[in-house]
Amino acid sequence: MHLLLLLNSPLSLRPFVDTVRTLAERGHRVTIGWPPKSARGHDTAPAALASTEGVQFADVPSTRDERRVEVGLLRRTRTYVRYLDPPFHSASKLRRRAFSRLLRAALTDSSPIDPALADTPVALPRRDIKRLAETLDWLESLVPPDPASIALLRDGGYDAVLVSPLVDLSSSGQADVVKAARHVGIPAGLLVYSWDNLSTKGSLHVMPDTVFTWNQVQRDEAVKLHGVPAAQVVVTGAPRFDTFLGRAPIFARHQFLTALALDPSKPVLMYVCSSAFVSGDESVFIRRWIAALRNSPSADVRSCGVIIRPHPDIALTGMNVPGHKLDFAFDGVPVTTRRPFDDPHVVVVSTTSVTPQGLYECLSHSDAVVGLNTSAEIEAGLLGRPVFSVLAGDYADGQQTTLHFHYLLREQGGFVEAAGSFEQHIEQLHALLSLTPKQRLRHARGVTRRAMKFVRPLGADVPVAGLLADAIEREMLARPRPVAGDAAARPPIRRVPQA
Repeated sequence: MHLLLLLNSPLSLRPFVDTVRTLAERGHRVTIGWPPKSARGHDTAPAALASTEGVQFADVPSTRDERRVEVGLLRRTRTYVRYLDPPFHSASKLRRRAFSRLLRAALTDSSPIDPALADTPVALPRRDIKRLAETLDWLESLVPPDPASIALLRDGGYDAVLVSPLVDLSSSGQADVVKAARHVGIPAGLLVYSWDNLSTKGSLHVMPDTVFTWNQVQRDEAVKLHGVPAAQVVVTGAPRFDTFLGRAPIFARHQFLTALALDPSKPVLMYVCSSAFVSGDESVFIRRWIAALRNSPSADVRSCGVIIRPHPDIALTGMNVPGHKLDFAFDGVPVTTRRPFDDPHVVVVSTTSVTPQGLYECLSHSDAVVGLNTSAEIEAGLLGRPVFSVLAGDYADGQQTTLHFHYLLREQGGFVEAAGSFEQHIEQLHALLSLTPKQRLRHARGVTRRAMKFVRPLGADVPVAGLLADAIEREMLARPRPVAGDAAARPPIRRVPQA
């Protein structure tokens, strides 16, 4: 089998490296490509596969030169209208982002527009929104397969196509390739990249033959939010955590915390920052959080050390203070610490996507982890670290207004304990730090079990890379191939209700 794996950037390859290697070892050929303009920054994933027999990298030409603007506007409109559906009524930030991107593409006038206008159509009768959505679906069905995408698949001699993330707000080019795959009669599959992709990004403009999801939650998202037939959704787990779970601490707790100039005899909390979409300037909230810790009636909370890990893509405000280079490196990258918060017991340790050992090490030597809405909470849970969150309101308008934030909460079967106020949050931290060692161990095991269910639902001890490779072989080879032709390239046209 010759597979085309189409990504939006080299960074998107990292979770699938072991799956690609497994497929190649089984005798399959895998060609990996992404648009040339997206090859930004340094990434080690392509290098990890450079010498793997059966794996090659190819340039993916830009597609749909003709009517690119019109098709883009149609798909941006479909994505915006999606956020008018009842499950997204409270997701105003997601809706406003989709609305902004639509207007940015549609209008030549750069005058500011009130983002609140995005919420106005929510009040329309449901039948009218449904009629609009069905009309847009019908228009998409009239968009012919892209000739450049057809040529890409035919010239490459591919037997199947895998794409990720497909639902990204700017990935309409991947939708063209999926539509072309159906036109030439080869199966196309979607590899879900992250925990929030199906609920916070774009629409599935063209239906893939198979959607490979992490867990039952994402399976339900694919069916209920995107209309994917349940038979076309396969749960495999999340391969991106295999390598992380295979790591081990390099340093002892005393050695690591001493290097950070933190007291190893005191409890240590780790704060994991979120993306800019969640909180525009998280340092403001962090300062309030630190003040709440230092004013706590609990001596353990009041005297704790704090490790702050900025989001890999964002520099915290105030980080222009002098740094202190440590005597060791993570994944070959030297470690520099900073103290921008005027507290000697608070240290900022920056870890990037190419230094995962840094995140692992910080989590391993922390007693608990705090975050607003970030995937680093998942890594913390996998290591059995109790995870806490504070409902931040206006400080983080991308927190409660998203669907995926709620998936990790304890009341939803997850492992994150959320507090409605700093006072409640301090009480939760005090209760944890007051547990006996045996009670803490029992608590940690429960956290790990619930986190594993989210990323490895088919077995906590079974790496997902092989399971995903099995599923790709089964779904891409065993199922009947789509019927080639224009009719197969177009989704069924739903009847638009008449006025």
